[in-house]
Amino acid sequence: MSQDWYYYNHSILSRTYPHQEPDLSPINDGSIWKIEGGRRALLARWTTDFDCKEETGFWYIIKDDEFDINALKAKRRYEINKGNKNFEVRVVVPSEYSEEIYKVYTESLKGYSTTIKPMDKRKFETIIMAWSKKECIFFAAFCKQTGEMCGYADVWDRERYLPISSLKTKPHSERNGVNFALVYAIIQHFASRLAEGCYLCDGARNVLHQTNFQDFLIKYFGFRKAYCHLNILYKPFMRFAVKVLMPLKKLIGKLKNEKAKMVYSILQMESWKYKKKVKEQK
Repeated sequence: MSQDWYYYNHSILSRTYPHQEPDLSPINDGSIWKIEGGRRALLARWTTDFDCKEETGFWYIIKDDEFDINALKAKRRYEINKGNKNFEVRVVVPSEYSEEIYKVYTESLKGYSTTIKPMDKRKFETIIMAWSKKECIFFAAFCKQTGEMCGYADVWDRERYLPISSLKTKPHSERNGVNFALVYAIIQHFASRLAEGCYLCDGARNVLHQTNFQDFLIKYFGFRKAYCHLNILYKPFMRFAVKVLMPLKKLIGKLKNEKAKMVYSILQMESWKYKKKVKEQK
């Protein structure tokens, strides 16, 4: 399989950044399905026509323009200023704050609606080491009153593409505006890069649900939906299964087990995909 593509969770995905067009030669010659290690993929997925003018079923959440806090409504300015008043956000070396970062991570999981088991601390250390690479800019939010680290975010410098890979906060600090302080600091840090044509990205449309955080970014900080075309290529048996199950999508979406969620996510993406005919490969 080409190095421009990788295997993840029964899918073949493109390594290209959202604004880049992927090399489709492995799609056209069928080599996309040749995976080492005996793993099997059900589908290949990629996006094209980034930030197109039409409103499609799929998008990335991006920020690619100047942020003027004074242009906001008074209530929204107040929330951002409150966060900046209560927290100091600094770019730090993650390996120097490993204990504090792990504590933020574990406490952040308590704020989720579903129970998520924290990652083992030793395994989490490998992520902290990755965050210590030069191309990662790691932001940490500290309570001005206590000095406690209450949130963090890692943003990767991929030239024009600046993905916000993760943003975690302690639930008790959210009422004091820690999320506002973190996002504001990130935008200010990259202000000159945004003026040069780069874009911050908080990821793509969520498959299972619309996240409140993406709505938060749009409402308070001027992020927007950059529409694109979602392309999906199925193995023949998978193409047949999707066709059969598509009328049952709503029913499957109500089921709670993990297999049903995986099936529903595929059907959801099928409903969003670019409708142009794509030649299926065996």
